[in-house]
Amino acid sequence: MEIAIRWRSYPPLFAVSALTLLPAATVWAAALLQAARLGHPLDQLVAPPATAVARLAFVGLLTLGPALAALAGFLAIVDLETTIGHWELGLRLRLPSPPWSGVQVAALLSCALAALLFAAMTGHLAADCFFGGDCGWG
Repeated sequence: MEIAIRWRSYPPLFAVSALTLLPAATVWAAALLQAARLGHPLDQLVAPPATAVARLAFVGLLTLGPALAALAGFLAIVDLETTIGHWELGLRLRLPSPPWSGVQVAALLSCALAALLFAAMTGHLAADCFFGGDCGWG
């Protein structure tokens, strides 16, 4: 018995990717501007959450948002086929053939930016927790 799962790229998922990426990208852009001493946009943009639950939701938004955006951007441009059977697992990925449409290029860029922001946020949280920071809770 063989099981096959197929996913066809769905370019409208780019909108989901962009909307999910927007909060984290805004906070990181404000933080970079403030780090470059170009005003205090981060102070005006984000107020420290008052409760532990609000802090957890905020950190989740900044960490899981880019992860979901990367997944949505990936599924917007890639065709997947997974087959399971006869003690074998097969996976095929297929990118669209060139020339790519503007939505496909934007989805690819959104996926790359989301992966970068996810790595930056998880690295930042890990550095805070492992090297004497407050782990985002204080």
